[in-house]
Amino acid sequence: MFSLLPWRRKEAKVPVRTEAEERFWYPLARIREEFDRLLDRVFSRWPELAEEGLAWGGLDLSETDKEYVVRVDAPGFEPEEFDLQLSGNRLVIRGEKKAEQKKQAKGKAVEEVTYRCLHRTLTLPNAIDANRVEAKYHNGVLEIRIGKHPEASGRKVPVKSS
Repeated sequence: MFSLLPWRRKEAKVPVRTEAEERFWYPLARIREEFDRLLDRVFSRWPELAEEGLAWGGLDLSETDKEYVVRVDAPGFEPEEFDLQLSGNRLVIRGEKKAEQKKQAKGKAVEEVTYRCLHRTLTLPNAIDANRVEAKYHNGVLEIRIGKHPEASGRKVPVKSS
């Protein structure tokens, strides 16, 4: 019976490197090992980095007949830590949180400062009503409702036969 699996071949061909090849590949192997160590250090801290706010949450933009609704995942903030600016049809969302924590254990004092920053800019259609904007923050989700101009909703045009 024949098998397509390479390790079950009847003939074993093992690649052999010469000393010249080893000398050629040695610097590249060291670079790869160093790069692997760097990636290990970065990704071993990934949950910590996400907690610090370096990973931006999701954003959802939807539309109804009367308004645009923007929902931003931003857990861990307080409503007063957001700064929303609407200029023309551009919405700028900023959030900033700074927390200090002091610990004392076994005669050592540890002071930890964490800082989270969110920044998003959205360009909305021109048909927005800047006087009808409302923002709420609940359960880690910032919801912004921006009203449309009444004439932006359009109207149905009947088609007549000639």
